[in-house]
Amino acid sequence: MNPRRTRGHRLTGIALVLALLLVGCGSDSDEPETPDVSNGLPLSVEGLVLNAPTDEVSVVGSIVVDATGTRLCAALAESFPPQCGGAAVTLINLDDFDVSLEEEQGVRWSDPPVVLTGTYRDRSFTITALGAGGG
Repeated sequence: MNPRRTRGHRLTGIALVLALLLVGCGSDSDEPETPDVSNGLPLSVEGLVLNAPTDEVSVVGSIVVDATGTRLCAALAESFPPQCGGAAVTLINLDDFDVSLEEEQGVRWSDPPVVLTGTYRDRSFTITALGAGGG
C-alpha cells in the first residue's frame, strides 16, 4: 500500500468530517435571531433596530453628541474623544432630560452606557424617561 495515498485518504476523510460538523452547527432557519422584546430587559441598540418595536421600550447604549448629531450608539469607538461604534439611532429630545455627559473637543458622550425608555420610529428614538443607569 502506498503511504502517500493512505495519508491523502485520511486527510480527505478528516476534512469531510469537519465539514459535516460545521454544517450541523448551523441554525435551522435562515432568519436572524431576534431578541425577546417582552422579557422586560432593555434592548440593545442592535435589538431595537432589528425588532423595530411599536410600543414604548427601554434600550441600553452610549449617547454621543457631535457635529453629526445626537445618537444612541451600540458602543463607543476607542478613539478620543469617543465616536459612535456599531448600530446607532438618532435621539430626538435628549435636551429635555438631565443626563450626565463627558465632554472633550466639542464631543459629548455617556460613560458608562445609559438606559433610556421611549418610542422608536424610522431609526429615531424619542425619549420618554431615563431608566436605571441614566443620569
